[in-house]
Amino acid sequence: MADWFGPLRAVFADVTTGDDDTATPTLVMTVMRGLIFDLTTAGERKRTDLVLEEFAALLEKPTQ
Repeated sequence: MADWFGPLRAVFADVTTGDDDTATPTLVMTVMRGLIFDLTTAGERKRTDLVLEEFAALLEKPTQ
């Protein structure tokens, strides 16, 4: 298992499905990597910041 699964699972405990959840930490890391890639290639800080804020808001919404 990747070293970053545990820390990300702990930070996002409210939206994970438990200790065996690898999808949520993978999703978070993938989005972060994509935004870093986009920022470094396109240089559009304002847009990537907005996307990060929108993604964070999605993670804060309670599941139904």
